[in-house]
Amino acid sequence: MGARPSHAEWQGQIVSLSDRGGYLSLSDIGYGTVEGFKGVNCRHDWYPFFEGISEPAYTKEQLRNLDPPPFEYEGRLYTACEANQKQRQIERAIRKTKRELIAYEAAGLKDDFTATSIKLRRQRELYRDFSRAANLREKLERTGVYGYNKSISSKSVWTAKKSKLNLQLFSEKDLSKQKTNSLKKGIKNFKKRISEHEDKINNPEKYISNWHKLDEREKAGLIKHWQKEIDNFNKSIQNRIDELKRRGEDYE
Repeated sequence: MGARPSHAEWQGQIVSLSDRGGYLSLSDIGYGTVEGFKGVNCRHDWYPFFEGISEPAYTKEQLRNLDPPPFEYEGRLYTACEANQKQRQIERAIRKTKRELIAYEAAGLKDDFTATSIKLRRQRELYRDFSRAANLREKLERTGVYGYNKSISSKSVWTAKKSKLNLQLFSEKDLSKQKTNSLKKGIKNFKKRISEHEDKINNPEKYISNWHKLDEREKAGLIKHWQKEIDNFNKSIQNRIDELKRRGEDYE
């Protein structure tokens, strides 16, 4: 079930709406508060209970074992509640990435679409792996986004699968195994892409025909993405320069 610790104390138990002795009260379960029963992100619900007629939904033994034990994923320990929160966090990230893909497809930004398709593939892999580790059902219906149709989805999957950009630009290979000329060529290519992205930031209308129709949030999102890419390219350049220096090579 994955209740937060404060909710695990009372889940499955009987509550008296009239504060009758022997049962939990509304204040005991925090009813009416943000953190309590029916508060933010609380999925508990209540059902009628008639003394002498109804039977508790859980035995005391079942209540003690209602939440699964913590588990470890990539070096971190997660409770059932934290696992649900993490899963929802990944779902939000996937929805955000899909919205970016819709924008890049509409704007005809092929390189950005490719990079974001790769990111989406990795997010989906993380979602699958984490859900399995947490023994949670993958709730793909919660990753849906209006406008992310079959055409964009298929193109994104194909692009991420086929693109050499995945290896050449967005996944740093072992630089020590690359030839010197390859390192220098990589620096040159990254510098070219930095110039392209800087021009996109300074003159977005050249690349997006409907730029004037985008709202401020969409514009800010695109500029932030381009700037982040520039930062990544600069890091890749510096990594290659460091490797060249280690070999006693200079790069101007």
